[in-house]
Order: sequence, then structure tokens, then C-alpha cells
Amino acid sequence: MSVIQVVPAASDAEESCRQDSQAGDEKVLTAWAGSDGSLAHKLTRVASLIASLEVNPEILRGVKLFKTLSRVGWVWRTRPAEADTTSKESMHHMSERTRSLDVFLSHSWESSGFGKYLALLGYFRRWRLILGTLVMLALTFMLDVLELLPPAWTYTTIQNGWTGEVQVGAWSNLAPFLGLLFYFLSASFPAGCFREPIVFLDQVCIHQVDEEKKKAGILGLGGFLNYSEHLMILWTEPYFTRLWCVFEIAVFTFLKGADAKIIFNPVFLEEALMYVFVSVAVTSLFGTIVIAQSASNVGLLGLGYFLPFFLMSSIALQGLRGPMQRERNLEMQLASFDCQNSNCFLESDRRFVYSSIREWHGSLDTFNMLVRSELREKLQSEVLRKRFTYLAGFSAISPVLGVFANFAAGYMRGKVPAVIVASYLLQTLGGSTLLAPASLYFLFYLADRLRPRAWKIAELAETLGVGFIWSSLVTTGLFGWLFASKLHIAGNAIFIIFFGAITWLCFFRQPRQKTSARHG
Repeated sequence: MSVIQVVPAASDAEESCRQDSQAGDEKVLTAWAGSDGSLAHKLTRVASLIASLEVNPEILRGVKLFKTLSRVGWVWRTRPAEADTTSKESMHHMSERTRSLDVFLSHSWESSGFGKYLALLGYFRRWRLILGTLVMLALTFMLDVLELLPPAWTYTTIQNGWTGEVQVGAWSNLAPFLGLLFYFLSASFPAGCFREPIVFLDQVCIHQVDEEKKKAGILGLGGFLNYSEHLMILWTEPYFTRLWCVFEIAVFTFLKGADAKIIFNPVFLEEALMYVFVSVAVTSLFGTIVIAQSASNVGLLGLGYFLPFFLMSSIALQGLRGPMQRERNLEMQLASFDCQNSNCFLESDRRFVYSSIREWHGSLDTFNMLVRSELREKLQSEVLRKRFTYLAGFSAISPVLGVFANFAAGYMRGKVPAVIVASYLLQTLGGSTLLAPASLYFLFYLADRLRPRAWKIAELAETLGVGFIWSSLVTTGLFGWLFASKLHIAGNAIFIIFFGAITWLCFFRQPRQKTSARHG
């Protein structure tokens, strides 16, 4: 379901806000109709609630998503306390008056801005990473086939009774790095044929120089949330310790109730996937070199497959330890959540937030239980769903296509019989779309079970041991597939069915939850 709405001209904004306000007032009145106490007391409380959920149409502003992603997340990498007056003015000019917001971006400024930039890129723009990588792969592949790029090694192949030598280069291994460059640079441009989401980002949409406007914007946070269709939590470890972040959840869950559309976007997962992408890209180049120089010897060829996998998995597993630990910290935070443990700079802000939560949810304990139960269940299921989507897995592991493309280009340039080329292309397609994503799923599964060790040497030894097991299994699967395809093209069908079933079990066995607000 699309959440993008047409943003009217500034002259329509005030009337639109008044109409939306009337609908919001009716909802608040209905919510309080059954509460105890005198009619006068109830009306006073309702009036107070309505006032706290309103925002002056003149300061109701949003910003198009691509503007927050421009210049490699400049807005995210610049904290409000560190920005000079010119930068603050420049940021505010990026925003525009609007009558509604598609996504309210809730986050803590104590965390890395670049990580939150990656999280937004992954959620809204992941297809650009895949597209950029595939286009660059196609370009280097065609240049290689047309012999416009010089080969580096002579590779001996024996397939289906045919023996010959082909020349192989490593040009396609550059494609993932070019695709990654495209991914970052293209973020500065809108979504093309898709409408760009209008989002709320505090330091852009609230004036940071004019103190009166700044104060009005901060006090009107409830109003911004009132006009937002989705709340996106860019979760980092400090998030639930910041009282204003807790306030945003309290407002949104009160306003939307059971229909609250909360998008949980944990920053550590996108950081982990990017870490895997870079690790695979680097080790795939190493894999091309090793395989090209060891193909004439079966033992060396097996080692040529194993070593890159072992190197990549060891690097990735060590890098994934931190993100997986942060996921466990999230579970503990939600299980023991208490809004009274959250921090803020001003005591007056604390009193305001606590008072608002009591008005909206009845008591602080009631709100705490909401977070520990319903919200906890929703957010945990969102973590698992997002971590193991097929698209995320394929995008992170896609650099392995560079290895396949190098040898496929060598086969086509070396006049290898068509049936052998077709067999290898089937192996390439199946290996990259089935075996590789399923292997990444298994790698995350293993990383999730590693625990911090008191001794770093013990932690490293554990990582290498697990990496060895993972690499051995993946190498066995790929090596078996390779020899089956060399014997006969039909051998590919057996392995495609086998790994297709495993991929289905990993990614598609359970019904996938519907997501929205995902564009461009």
C-alpha cells in the first residue's frame, strides 16, 4: 500500500491542517468518553491533550527523503550541537511546508549518523545497490567478452569431455565497488518514477536558529506525530534511554492505537549487511586469483574455493559479533523497559513527558507494560523479518557474482562449446541466487550464537573454528555442484532443486509480513 501523498501548495496547508485537526479532536474525545471523573475534569484533560497534539501550520514542515541522504548523509553526520549557524539555516531550507508526513524519523543523536544513513539507504534504496552492481557486472562482462580488457591468467578447464585453455581476468570483481559508489552517489537524487516520501527529521524540520520557532517546534512534536502516517524507529543502543524518544513512541501509540504503523529499522543490521558486502567484494577478488591459478589441480582447486570462503567468513563473523550483541541488548532493553530510567537534560522536560504519558496511557506502568509486551513482540518480529529478507541477503552476497562473471567471460571469449557455457551460466545463476543467500542466512545464524569471551584470543579462535565449519560446508556444496555440472548439464538441475528447497526454507517458509513506505 502506498503511503506517498501529494503535498499541496503552501496556501492549502493551513486549511488542510484544520480539517485533519477536527478528525483528530473527535478521536481524542472518543478515547476519553468512557473515563472516570466529572465532565468538567474530563473536558479539561481533553482540551489539554488536544493542545499538546497540535502544531502551528506555519511550522508543520517535512523534507523529501532524498535530501536527507544527499552528500553521503551530510545531514545525519552533522549533529545539531556541532553545526554552525550557516549549516543550520541550510538544513532548515531543505524542508517545506506540508499538510501531512509519510514517516516520522525517530532516533537518538548520541549514535553514529552514518549508521542511520545506511539504515535509511537499505530500507528505501536497497534496489539501487543491486541495480548498480548488476549493471557494472554486465558492463565489465561485455567488455571482457569483446576482448577490450586484457586477461591476466590462462585457465585450464575440463568439462563434459572437453579440455581446453581459456584466458581469465579479474575485471568483474571491480563491479561491486563501482556499484557501491553508484549506491551512495545516487542517494542524492529522488526516486524517479516513484513519489518521494515526505519525512520528519528534527534538525531539518524544526528551526535551529530562531529560538522561538525552535521552542514551538519542540513543544509541537506531538503535532508532528499526529500528522505522520508511520513512525520509523532508527534503533541504536541509546534509543530507549532518551526520554524524548520514549515520548515519541508514547504519543504515536496513543494516537494510532492498535493501528499504529511502526517501522522498526535497527541500525546495526544494515551496518552488518554492508560489512558483509565489502568483505565478500574483497575476498571474491582473492578467490578469482586463487582459482585461476589452481584449476589444473583438483586439490588446489578445492583449496582455491575454500580459502576465499574461509577468509570472508572469518572476517564477517568477527565483524558480526558486535551487531549480534546489540540485538541481544535490544531484547534485554525491551524486556526490562522503564520510562523512568530514560534521561533528558532538563527536569522540566521530564515532568512534561511523564505528565503526557500519564494522560495518554493512564499511568507510567501501563505504558511500560505496553512496551514490554505488545511493542516488544512487534519489534522483535520486525528484526527477524528484516534481517533475513531474501533481497537483503542477495544484495549483501551479490559481489560473488564477480567471480562467476570472470570465468563465464573467459569461456565465451575462448570459444568453449555452447553446452559448456550454458552449463556454467546455469551454475552461476543458481549459485548466486540460491546457494549464496542461503549461505549468508546460515552465517548470520552462526554469528547469532557466538558470545563475547573474556579473552580476545579465545574469541578469535572460536571465530576461526566456526568460519572453518561454514567454509567447509559451503565449499563442499559448491564443489559438488561444479563437478556435477562438468559431468553433464543435467547435474545443474539436481543442485538447483536442492538449494532451491534450502533457500525456500530460509526465506519463504513463513508468511512474510506486509511492509509499506518502501520506495525508490
